[in-house]
Amino acid sequence: MVKELSTSRKRDQFKAALLWKFTKKEVEDALARIERLKLLINCALTNDLMCVHFPQQR
Repeated sequence: MVKELSTSRKRDQFKAALLWKFTKKEVEDALARIERLKLLINCALTNDLMCVHFPQQR
């Protein structure tokens, strides 16, 4: 009986580990945030590249 409980508990833990824990809304929000951050980083890198290749004339 103890072995059955242990096996059942392990099965439940394994099942819980495989379940998707996020809602569709949470995933969409996370992906939207990642997309905004990607755009921000891309703009910063482009600006940096332009400053290196075309330094301001003083």
